[in-house]
Amino acid sequence: MFGHSQREIRRLTDQAAMVRPITERLMQNVKIAPGMRVLDLGCGAGDVSMLAAKLVGPTGEALGIDRNKDVLAVAAERARVAGFPQIRFEQAPAETFWHGQPFDFVIGRYVLVHQSDPIEFIRTAARRVKRGGSIAFHEIRLRQNLDS
Repeated sequence: MFGHSQREIRRLTDQAAMVRPITERLMQNVKIAPGMRVLDLGCGAGDVSMLAAKLVGPTGEALGIDRNKDVLAVAAERARVAGFPQIRFEQAPAETFWHGQPFDFVIGRYVLVHQSDPIEFIRTAARRVKRGGSIAFHEIRLRQNLDS
């Protein structure tokens, strides 16, 4: 499972640094603003959660969920050191997680490829966002169909 070893956590943070501008642009394009609530599905080491926290500011909330408690401990420490008290992390699978109220924005980065049923995962994300809110997945396309 991703996120267990220190080597894997380092890989995740290195990868996050490379794709940060793309994810940041995606979040700006959906108009993440101060005071909003953002849910980061499969947050890993917390990089997307920290981008969200920067955009929602101290009046907003960023909540990262992941199945792996070890990587969540790393994420929480990184958020603390970075000075983001508006970030919380919880160990939970997206399919059963419920926070009591929907979010303004739900995001996942490189998580669909790890799902046995990506369509159901997207439906789960849609159930976590409020009416008029947005969901986005930042994914990589590994193959190109040469017939299209």
